[in-house]
Amino acid sequence: MDTWGSGFSVWLDGVSFQPPLLPPFLSAAKQPNALWLTWPTSPVGFVLESATEVGGAYANFLGAPVQTNGSWSTLVPTSDPQRFFRLRK
Repeated sequence: MDTWGSGFSVWLDGVSFQPPLLPPFLSAAKQPNALWLTWPTSPVGFVLESATEVGGAYANFLGAPVQTNGSWSTLVPTSDPQRFFRLRK
């Protein structure tokens, strides 16, 4: 009996499937008059974005992150009354 009950079977040899990678975790630490955001360098290809509303239009964050010890980090001034951040691939 076939797997799907439709009269045919599929066999794949030499094909592997890998589980999807989880997105990196964005963490924040309060500094005097600023917020220190960090996220791991792996998986690669994620960009930090920000918006003034959680459901608003997100844009690339203009601050240049620095890579050290397997993490990206950037300092965000807390002059804005409200800002939301996310990592997007």
